[in-house]
Amino acid sequence: MVVADECRLQEEPNPFYRWSTKGKTPIVKIVQSKDNISFYGGLSIKQGRIIAHLCDWQNSEETCHFLDRIKAVYQESDEPVLLIWDQASWHKSQRIRRWLKENPGVVELISLPPYSPDLNPQEKVWKSLRKDLSEVANHCTFREVIDRACRFLLTKRFDFKLI
Repeated sequence: MVVADECRLQEEPNPFYRWSTKGKTPIVKIVQSKDNISFYGGLSIKQGRIIAHLCDWQNSEETCHFLDRIKAVYQESDEPVLLIWDQASWHKSQRIRRWLKENPGVVELISLPPYSPDLNPQEKVWKSLRKDLSEVANHCTFREVIDRACRFLLTKRFDFKLI
């Protein structure tokens, strides 16, 4: 069983910690950068490992690439992989239906109820990742942040259970 979700990281300063004069609310000017990266993540509930896919956009085509990664990881399995994810529009597109038709018996999909990220353990992985990155984001280049994110996702074990 794999629970999946996407997240996007963008290059911006961390506005959470700032020095300021006592009694004055600090004003932090943030210049939005166009640098960003998206991650697809699939948490294997049994193994606690992440199947990750990096991309520029979250869309049907990239979702198919993510499904290809899942297929490669579980290629020796006799059973279809039960994949649980949210109801993002790109999860329900014609392109995804075509992929499923072209790859019968590889993945069985279950959608979470709408607006229920608290039911998806992959959201806890993203929260852990963002916490880890918040400690270094202001001191590294965006490329270094992405590299650290990849190392985090590929080396950590996550013991989050589905319900």
